[in-house]
Amino acid sequence: MYEKLIELQGADIFKKLVAVSGDVEEENLGLSPADRRLVTENVDVVFHSAATLDFEATLRPTVTINLLGTRRVVQLCKDAAHLKVGFCGYILMKCQE
Repeated sequence: MYEKLIELQGADIFKKLVAVSGDVEEENLGLSPADRRLVTENVDVVFHSAATLDFEATLRPTVTINLLGTRRVVQLCKDAAHLKVGFCGYILMKCQE
């Protein structure tokens, strides 16, 4: 995916990336109002891959991260002015230790 971006847009495409602090376990993804505004007004691509695979965890943190966290990301995407909607998935073909 990143190779295709570089091919189409050049390596400078990544210079416009800005890191913001957040947490999928928190309301509004833990984003400050300023960061949320920055994201909703400027972002046109979102990759959501936050999840827990801790099989020893209780149900509460798993639901909070995997279900509610995803719901919060979807809400952020709904609020984004320039977002192009799409889906990217993968299938794990082989597992090695």
